[in-house]
Amino acid sequence: MHPVSSIHRCYELSYAERRTPVTITIKVNARHDSHTRISGIICVDATFEDPNDQLDKRTLQSGTLLRAGISTPTEGVPHIRVEDFVLPRCLRQAGIGTFIWSAIFSALPRQISQSVRLSGSLSATDATTPKVGRDGLVFKECNPLYSGFADVSIPNIARRNAFWLRMLADSDRVFACDAGGSGRFEGFFIDPATHPSYQPVFAARRIT
Repeated sequence: MHPVSSIHRCYELSYAERRTPVTITIKVNARHDSHTRISGIICVDATFEDPNDQLDKRTLQSGTLLRAGISTPTEGVPHIRVEDFVLPRCLRQAGIGTFIWSAIFSALPRQISQSVRLSGSLSATDATTPKVGRDGLVFKECNPLYSGFADVSIPNIARRNAFWLRMLADSDRVFACDAGGSGRFEGFFIDPATHPSYQPVFAARRIT
């Protein structure tokens, strides 16, 4: 029987602003096929209140924010491949993405975190993103074409690229992004919360 590492961590993120806490659950399941080869998955779920929906009667929502695979394609070099990572609009621009990846880094078994590579693709769909306030509300502006209000969008390529670059060590790093925002990245995974630019607007408390 091959040993299995199953790690489950839950955090509550609390804000100074008038918004309900966000619960983040990190699950890492890794199967050790040998002393040097592993395979498994990383999954991140969240429970949160979206102030942009049902303003008169807010309800908690739950969803999966991230899925990634763990493998050892090259003997002795573990690899995390990001399959899907999307934050709801109300959780953006608050440092939650960096917190999630920092929590993943700390949750990895030591034999993996010391020399694990991280890779993923970059999509042109991220070229812009809604502008979100600290209360989680998306900024709106009058749109005369639709006789109403529309979300305010802001450029996001530089911000998105800086986000992923904070997770990659300078050595042996690959980062390619075209003018439209498409590309790929790969490099040795480091804790992004150690970067001096990281300034979360919440307090994190580990629950389990």
